[in-house]
Amino acid sequence: MQLISISPLFISLELKSGIDPRLSIYDEVLKALPAKSDEITAPNRDKDPERIDFSDLKQDDYDLRLLVWKPKPEENAPTTEFHIYSNGICSVVVHLNLDDTITADQATEISESTTKAEISRYADRLNALLSDVYNKIPDRVLDTSRALEPVSESKIGWTSRAIVVEKDWLERPPAKTFVTEWLSETLCPEDAERILKGEISKSVTWVNYLVVNTPDFDAREMIRVVRLAQFFFAAQQELNMQTQRALIEASLEKNVRKANEILSRAREKMQHLTIQFNVQRSFLRRSRKLALDELLAAWDFDDLVKNGERMVKASTSKIDQIVSARSERSAVITDLILAVIAFLIVIEVSLYFTEYSRQLMSNPALEYNDNGRSWLLSAFANFDTDSVLIGSALSLLTLVGLYAYWKLRK
Repeated sequence: MQLISISPLFISLELKSGIDPRLSIYDEVLKALPAKSDEITAPNRDKDPERIDFSDLKQDDYDLRLLVWKPKPEENAPTTEFHIYSNGICSVVVHLNLDDTITADQATEISESTTKAEISRYADRLNALLSDVYNKIPDRVLDTSRALEPVSESKIGWTSRAIVVEKDWLERPPAKTFVTEWLSETLCPEDAERILKGEISKSVTWVNYLVVNTPDFDAREMIRVVRLAQFFFAAQQELNMQTQRALIEASLEKNVRKANEILSRAREKMQHLTIQFNVQRSFLRRSRKLALDELLAAWDFDDLVKNGERMVKASTSKIDQIVSARSERSAVITDLILAVIAFLIVIEVSLYFTEYSRQLMSNPALEYNDNGRSWLLSAFANFDTDSVLIGSALSLLTLVGLYAYWKLRK
């Protein structure tokens, strides 16, 4: 009996949104990755450059993984794989053999404890690998908004586990109890009876999977599909949480520009993941695409995506509010500047008019072209300076009040 555990591990190594493997700028990322070895491969760098899309229908021509690290295990130790993606997700796959007499509960406990132990075992080497890649990737393609944090078992999302058995094992006495208990909490617990009768050879719905290793079924293919489905589910779930946090931070953030940046970055990541998912599906071979769709449907992935879309709409609405608030604030500042300018102009004109009136009253020769002395200028000439300033300010306040009333009623 073989147990295969698949767990999403959240890491802080992430490329900027929009940096896609099929863009020329992605070459800068590939150049920063470690050289190919017995343990390390880079799927987008180490593939045949001469092969055109869909020339080999057994392979996918689009891969979102940055690196695949398969450290050499110690003797009789589990085999562990680290599939490092470009958006902060590392899929950890652990293979180990179990005794055929083990119970379903024991298998579950072994799966989770072994996964944590393997991550702890390789944590230092994995951190060194991630740090090396993080420091070598150019800043213009690397998301530097997140500092590189050390990985640990506490950052595991969840653990899915697949039991792979031989056909003759189903005829042994412990098989019925194990299969029934193993699939009891899945979406199709009735698959247990069908597997025992030989009607189907696999049950892959939710968390606990069971596969009968037959010549016409490739268990490795099933693991690939589960890993890919789990990657998109974990990435979408993490982005939903990030967007939710961004909405809260934007509501509390007093700096309008920073709040706008937080929401725009979250929305951009969400939209880019949707694009990557659709592109990935378009490059999957037919059997793998059908298996991926069935698995994600069982996980209610569409509901998760719709929730993300609602958050994107909420982010867009919040951004519009921020832009509107910024525009209103700019309008208020503009109005204040204009009011100050108007105040200075009114005072200047009033003082000039008063000064001119006094000059005219003191020098009658200046009004020799007039039919008589101007009563208005005479009145202004008799006003003292304080009265002129107070009158100017009152006039301006009246105009400001009328403008404010019109603005509020608009």
